[in-house]
Amino acid sequence: MAYEKRIGLRTKTPSIGKEELEELYLNQKLSCLTIAKMKDISLKQVSRYLKYHCIPTRAFSTKGLQTRAGAVLSKETRNKISQAHTGKALSPEHRAKVVKTLKFGLKGKDNHFWKGGITPETIRRLNKLRNHKSVKLWRKAVFERDDGTCVLCGAKNKVMHADHIKPFSKFPELRTSIENGRVLCVPCHRDTDTYGGRQKQNLSI
Repeated sequence: MAYEKRIGLRTKTPSIGKEELEELYLNQKLSCLTIAKMKDISLKQVSRYLKYHCIPTRAFSTKGLQTRAGAVLSKETRNKISQAHTGKALSPEHRAKVVKTLKFGLKGKDNHFWKGGITPETIRRLNKLRNHKSVKLWRKAVFERDDGTCVLCGAKNKVMHADHIKPFSKFPELRTSIENGRVLCVPCHRDTDTYGGRQKQNLSI
């Protein structure tokens, strides 16, 4: 009785016997929802009976989640959605917002990912500098000098990074120095001491 109370069964005799539940769930392959409707009980109660009778449960079905998971809608469904929206007039404000979003994307406070500008000012400035034209030219020059080959392992047919030998954040005078650059494949780059901000103290700009 104590175990029955713990899993939510209030009576000693369940409304679904083990043999009947095995026949419906295991042999006929009915879902818990279907069994719940047949027996006029809740879906949660069916789950509790399965546990009470020690009946192994099947893997969760994703049949009803196909649309949410990005499955392609049928032509009939697309036509229904199209017809439902046909003739709806957007307000000038709504139309302007849609156009702005499609053209430029929402930035700053207008973006739904906005969290109040929590990025530290130092990191924000560094990211801006990393995207500067001079850094892009530096990267191109480093790749041309090393012929797009990893200087540590000699790999060539991999994703390559242009790495600053002395950290970008700590040596501002060497940010565009070709001598301070090298081409590394991703695995070799990840093994360096400065990859992924491992040295974040004393940032200078």
